[in-house]
Amino acid sequence: MELIEGIIIKTQKYKEDSKIIHLITKNGLVCALGRGCLKIKSKNFYILQEITKIAIDLHVKSNSFNIIKSTKLLDNYSTIKLDSKKLETVLEILEITNVFSEHITDYITFYIFLNDILDKIKNSINTNLYKLIFKIKMLYLLGIAPEFSSCINCGKKNNLIGFDFESGGMKCEECFDIKKMLKYDIFVNFKTLYLTKLYDIKDEINIDNFDECDNFVDSYYEKYLGYNIKTSNIFKKINNTASRS
Repeated sequence: MELIEGIIIKTQKYKEDSKIIHLITKNGLVCALGRGCLKIKSKNFYILQEITKIAIDLHVKSNSFNIIKSTKLLDNYSTIKLDSKKLETVLEILEITNVFSEHITDYITFYIFLNDILDKIKNSINTNLYKLIFKIKMLYLLGIAPEFSSCINCGKKNNLIGFDFESGGMKCEECFDIKKMLKYDIFVNFKTLYLTKLYDIKDEINIDNFDECDNFVDSYYEKYLGYNIKTSNIFKKINNTASRS
């Protein structure tokens, strides 16, 4: 029996007491039916939940849902689920994952990356840092990576002086337009987080103007993917309302 390891990113109620489970695995997106898992007495009641890493044995069916035969809990991420800040961070990550998971071609890299990000968040006090890192590094996996090594206009590698948001890359002295250049400190943070390996990033890393950096990345998603991150906007409104009360 070969178990499939995956992270549950979404669940949907099916009929009276079952769920359709969506998992990210090293082989791609897997959807399967968890029969009877909404019954409180079911051993899968607490296992087949979002933000849970499991291993499952599937009964594969050609003309219907794959059926979950057995499950093994690998990580329920309890430290995330019991911490509102961590949970807020991961919900935004899962929103992006759900929206774009079918557009990813390298699932092995993505699964390892998602798994490592969740492990970082579990043990971190700087959860927003890893949310920002996730959104930035996803640009590569989604095929809209920024161009840092050469001028986006002419291809020159020398005299690069700034990042042009409208073009999605660096520009040289001859091609740049000062009105379109990204603020230097935001560019430095953006480039640093994009190029630095995840295992080399520590909680202590200092991100100046974090909110501006986060807003810039959200704008990047909106411009180059046509997607507005809803979870981010919802929690920003909630936090702003709470701060005024």
